[in-house]
This record gives sequence, structure tokens and C-alpha cells, in this order.
Amino acid sequence: MLASFFVCPWFVHALPDNADEIVNPWSASSPSGEFVLRVDPSKTDGSGPARYTMLQRGRVLWKAEHPFTLREGAVTDKGEAAGYAYSHGKDGRWSKDDEPSTLNAIILNQLGMIRLNDARQRHHPEVWANPPAPFEPTAHGVLVSTEADRLVVRTGQIRERGHKWWVYRLSTGERLGDVNPLGFMGNIVGVDENLGSNVELRCEPIPGTPLVAVQWMLRSYRPIATSACFSVQTLNGEAVWSSVIHDEWTKWDQIGNSWPELRLEPLRQLWTEERELWIASRISRQRLNLRVEADEAAPLGWRVEVVGEEPWTPAAVSSPSVRDLRRLPLERNGTIRLEMDDPAGERTRQPTVRVSAIATSRQGLIFAQDEQDGRVVVMDSTGTRIRVLAPRSEDFVRTVIGSGITVLGDGTVWIGKHEGFDHIGFLRFDPVGVFVGVDRLFNKFGRSERWHGQPASDRRWVESLGESLKLVAADGSITRRITHQPDGGWLVVSRSNLGVGPDGSVVASSQSALHLYSADGDPVLSIPRWRSQAHIGRDDCRDLATNGRWVASLEDAGIVLYDAQHPERGAVLGVESPIIREGNPFHRALIVSPDGRELWALRHDPISLDRYRFPE
Repeated sequence: MLASFFVCPWFVHALPDNADEIVNPWSASSPSGEFVLRVDPSKTDGSGPARYTMLQRGRVLWKAEHPFTLREGAVTDKGEAAGYAYSHGKDGRWSKDDEPSTLNAIILNQLGMIRLNDARQRHHPEVWANPPAPFEPTAHGVLVSTEADRLVVRTGQIRERGHKWWVYRLSTGERLGDVNPLGFMGNIVGVDENLGSNVELRCEPIPGTPLVAVQWMLRSYRPIATSACFSVQTLNGEAVWSSVIHDEWTKWDQIGNSWPELRLEPLRQLWTEERELWIASRISRQRLNLRVEADEAAPLGWRVEVVGEEPWTPAAVSSPSVRDLRRLPLERNGTIRLEMDDPAGERTRQPTVRVSAIATSRQGLIFAQDEQDGRVVVMDSTGTRIRVLAPRSEDFVRTVIGSGITVLGDGTVWIGKHEGFDHIGFLRFDPVGVFVGVDRLFNKFGRSERWHGQPASDRRWVESLGESLKLVAADGSITRRITHQPDGGWLVVSRSNLGVGPDGSVVASSQSALHLYSADGDPVLSIPRWRSQAHIGRDDCRDLATNGRWVASLEDAGIVLYDAQHPERGAVLGVESPIIREGNPFHRALIVSPDGRELWALRHDPISLDRYRFPE
């Protein structure tokens, strides 16, 4: 019987504010679908232990907890599971103990017991990068074959200019050795032996064979060139066949050095089917069809030959643009001009007033913070100045921006106290504006923290960078910690992308979705986010606001709206405006009116709130 095997998909998502990645709960099925493995990580970065559940025909076969978290894995039709794990997360740099950072090859037997846990120490790549490069080696994927009795963990290292495949016997866990899948390069005429950063773009099984087809990007520096290489290889890394297209991507320089993005569909130039593969060239605009046949006379028992050729056009880089957004223009109800001027000469710095934070109270008051000296001007619903909450000069060291304003239902106000770019506490003022004292942070590590008051209660939401979202009572006790998104993934708070509605409900953002919770912290739903082509790979959500029904996101396109009652309708563009005007954001922040009927957008020149009515 011919060997068969499968390549597992990727199960991780980018964490914008950390060099590591969020590892959400995931599952994998055997080829027949009889077995399903569920992995429930204990930590967001995939370090530490995880809980495992194996199902057979829908029934629990076994449950176990192991001291590692599989980042990627495969399940065989015998009920075995295999993959890899990082002891300290993919980044590998952050260690709170003296244990070394390792990359582990893992095999679990049919009863969930550990057959293989081969831990290999990782090291700093000794290169400078921004963001910093993770420890090495890193894993690129796994190959599993029951017929060939193999597990292959595909790894790479920058400082070793290439890749290693770790090969194991699947049935016993025996380590069979490490092979260089690019070892055949020395036999190809015209390929510089001083190859630079080689990138494995794609590794596909060839059905009906024990072979894989690999698409490589080869970068050489003497001379500078970026070439394509296609190879057919065994699970031991031996090359059955290979072909290099010199300078294939030298002139196509849109990909830069962003290695994760090299797996995007526009760079796909390799396809496989039953004993066949296709390779395509951007230079020739041709696609070759190759046939793979068993041949005892061939050196490795297999022969690859070209059986056809056809014209080919590269796929265009495409994703949603502003033009694709459905329009739902918000009705404008005028503007509130904010009296942020300084008639008494209270400001001690530059005369130009800029607002760094904005908030409202259920009493109808508006609070706006001056980004120069941190003072908060309290105004009525028409923008008329009532009083000023004036922090001391020593309360802000170097910066005010990002300190934020927190207002509770009874009118209590907190202003973030800064040292450099970190919060070190919160200045508390009573409902009539009298300074009370400084309250401490809730996070354990002194990280940047922001508070968001619930307008209708004495509770507040607390977000600490890289931690769970907390709901805090009036006495300072934490009544709830929100660790997961409504859709089941981890909720890891990033900087200030949080919006609180008049009823106390809250919306938080992640790279792929917006997550809505009730005032008590119960999960409501996750809404897929609209992402423009220009901002794939980074979070362009500048601010969030919600009235419980509608979620508004301030983005480069303008104000994008989501209907929480009908999430299937997708995103709509409520206010179309250039967010960057003369070097400054046109709209800087969003808040909801105390009655929840209007969305207010802060802008400068003049300092005011544009009022928009939410749709019915």
C-alpha cells in the first residue's frame, strides 16, 4: 500500500501588542473523521500546560492534562496525536523561571499518554529586529504519516540560514535524526552556495504518494537575487526532483521581510492533486503540470516528469476596500462647541489646547482632558464650562496623553496618574470636584492600566495591557474577570480599544472581531470585523463606542458601524471622512450621549463634538 499523510493547518492568531501570539482553543480531526482532539490552553501565549480531550465518534475516549500546549498537531486514524509545543511561547524570551526555553516534538498514544516529548533548547537568534525576533529554532509545521511511520517537525533558524526537519518514528517516538531539506541545493547549477534567508512558503502532500511538494523562496546576496525553488521530497528530506526559477521575485519586491505574510494566497505557485503537482512562474506566465510515478529504477523509487503546460496569470492581491463598504449615513444633529479655552491663565504650557480624553456622565456632563497639563474641564451638555479638575504638576511626569478619564454613576471622577508612559495610580475627585487622593492600580506588574466607569452604576471596567478584563465594584473588589471572548478564544486586552455603553455594557476589539459583553460581564456575541486592504496585519481601530445595540469603530475610512442585533449584516460606513487631515486625525475619539441615542465624535479646530443619531 502506498503511504499517505497530511499537513496540519495553522491554529494561531497575531497579537498586535506583543511579539508573541495568542493560542486559542483548537481542535484537529483524523483523516476519516473518527477521532477529534480538542486542545484547551491554560495561557494565552501557549506556554505551560493544556487540557486535552480525544473524542471517538463523538464520545470521549480520554481526557488528560499535560505540561505542554500543542501549537499545531495532527490526529491519525489510530487515535494518536502528534505535533509540537513551545515551553515559553513562540517568542521564547519571557521566562519567569530558570528553565530554558525549548521547542518540543510531541507524540500522544491512543490512550493520551506521552510517547514522545523531545525538548530542544532555543537560543537568541543574535540579530537585531523590530519587533525582536523570537528565540530559535521555530517550527514551520508538522508532517504525519501512519503508513510511513513518521512524524516530521519542520523547523527553521535565521542564524543557520535555513531549515531542519526533525524526523521521528511515529509508532515508538524514536528520534531518527535531523535533515536539511535544502541539502540538494549544492547539486543545482547556478545556485550560489552563499544563499541568504531561505523561506519555506508552502509544503503540500502529494496524495497517493509518501512525498511532499515544497515551494521555497531563495535569497542570495552575491549578487542580490530572489529566486523560486520547487522540490518533491521524501519525509527524510531527500530530493526526488527540484527546479529553480532564477530571479523569480527579484523585481517583485512588495513582500519585504514579513515572513508570515509570505504564506498569503498571492504567492501561491504550487498545487497538488492525486500523484500530480502544478508549478507556476511569474516570469514566464506559464504553469507546468507534473506527474509523479513510482519507478524502481529511479534513485529514490519515484520519477517526476512534465506532462503539460498552460498559460497562467498571478492572483492579484485583493481584500476589502472602503468602496466595498455598504453606506448607512448617520443623521447629523449639529455640533457641541467645547469651552476648553483658558480665560484665567490656568494653563502653564503651550497656548494651543488639544484634548487627549473625553467622557460623559449620566447627569449629562462632559469631561475633556487637556493633553498639555492634564487638567480636566467639566462642561454641561451644551459645552459650557462649569469647573476644572486640576491635577498637581508632579502628577504627570513627561506625558499626559493616554491617562484617560473615568466617571462613575454618582459623579466620582478618576484621572490617570503618569510616570513616563506608565500609569502609577489614579487621581480621585468627588462629585463636586474636590481632590480626594490617589488610588492604586489593579494589575500585578505595574503595567499601563485604564479604567472605564459604568455610567449607570458605581462599578468600573479595568483594562491592563496583556491581562484579562476586570469588573471592579465600588469598594475596589474584583467581581469578575473576563478571560475569553464570546466566541471562545482568549480575550487579551490591547491599548484602550474598549468602549462602554450608557447601560454599562462593554465592547473590546481583537484583530478579527469585536466582542460585546453585558454590564455584568456576560458574553453577548462576537462580530467579525471589517478590515481594509491597507491595514491587514495591524489593528487600525482607533476608538470604540457602543449604546448596547450599535457598535461604532473609529477607523481610517471614518466611523464604521456594526449592528449587534443583526451581526450577519456586516459592517456599514456611517460617517465617511478622511481621518487624517493636515497631519492630524479629523475625528480623534468616540463617545455615546448619556441617553444612548447619539454618537459623539471629538474633533479639533475648533474643539467640538459632532453629534450623529444612531439608526433605529
